[in-house]
Amino acid sequence: MAQPSFRRTQHLNRILHSLNLDTVGGVESIFGDYLKNQESAQFEHHLMILNRRCHPFFIAAVEQRIKSLFYAKYAGPLYLPKLMRKRWAAYRSSRLKPDVHIIYNTLDNPSAWTANQFAKTRIYYERGAAWLGSNENRATSENIRLTHHFFCNSNAAKRVLELRYGVDPRRCDVIYNPMRLDSEGACDKAIPQNQRFRIGLAGRLIPVKGMVIALYALAELLKRQPVFEVVIAGDGPEFEKLHEVSNHLKLGSAIQFLGVIQDMNRFYASLDVFVCPSLREPLGNVVIEANGHGCPVICTEVDGLPEAISPGFTGVCLPPLLSQADYLALGVQGKSLPELVYNPASECLAPPRSLSPHQLAEAIWQLFQQPEKRAEMSKAAFKLSRERFSMEGYVKNLHALIHKAQSGSTEL
Repeated sequence: MAQPSFRRTQHLNRILHSLNLDTVGGVESIFGDYLKNQESAQFEHHLMILNRRCHPFFIAAVEQRIKSLFYAKYAGPLYLPKLMRKRWAAYRSSRLKPDVHIIYNTLDNPSAWTANQFAKTRIYYERGAAWLGSNENRATSENIRLTHHFFCNSNAAKRVLELRYGVDPRRCDVIYNPMRLDSEGACDKAIPQNQRFRIGLAGRLIPVKGMVIALYALAELLKRQPVFEVVIAGDGPEFEKLHEVSNHLKLGSAIQFLGVIQDMNRFYASLDVFVCPSLREPLGNVVIEANGHGCPVICTEVDGLPEAISPGFTGVCLPPLLSQADYLALGVQGKSLPELVYNPASECLAPPRSLSPHQLAEAIWQLFQQPEKRAEMSKAAFKLSRERFSMEGYVKNLHALIHKAQSGSTEL
């Protein structure tokens, strides 16, 4: 991809964004959608890509809005050794002299935090990295000390920064992720009249997403009535393990692994209920998307998930009751589970727990038996998601917080 030429636009604040842009994840996709929004032209945008080359999915947005870009690991075609990357980041940032530098979701990337020293206003945007980082890392502590302001995608993320890293809550603001999907495919709909009761999950197939719980819950539901089915959109390292569990439980055609699918509008519209049994979820983009398409949600009461829905109105939040040992006994690997998660009920950090299959099956069964309640939840979900998670509102709030951070950055 040709790098955009650099030209100073005198009346615009100059923002340097530092993030990975080589994969299509939530952080990356929302950033790309932000660049496409016309209101983003209020600033002059520059970009440092921290990992590999820019993913083709974002090239059009980058070329449309980014004034200049460089790579932390490359100088032109030359791949830089680790010892050179901090110098390269410092050189490029010192030439740019950004008014604002926003680091997305990495507390310890040396290139990003080296570039940070040349910005007038330094912002860290937390979207889940704080759960996985080390609060004993000296470099991380120094990075946090030198940051003027923190943006958090949920109140849970704000609390994790406060409790794990000692961040002053007065320096943190919450800005919820927008609903990413094009809403043209969504409608204020009645619950679909499927021949079977269709339960959906979506996300990367990794242990922390808790998808194996839905398989065991399905096995229990099928014993009550043979009308249930589970469809899973996504791919990942747990694909084979989930297949093994499915075969062991003899789920047969009642379970479908769809892989990565393009038309998520159609996916959500086909569901009777969406399930998110995650053990950790800083906010829950898929929950917001499901609600945005009029789909009631059942999710874990952990981290930011209760903030992503309106419990009792657009879905149901269940407290995680299963110990980590019992969860691992269901047939998943525990190496990637976080050490601590945020418990909204107690407002403290605690080791992760999971929903039990019986607990999830019972919640699904209750909604299955109450079609009127599901219809009410569907209408509320469609309405409330647009009020809380619109892209227009996100851009407006983001710009207001950037200006707020600029006005207070001299106090550090």
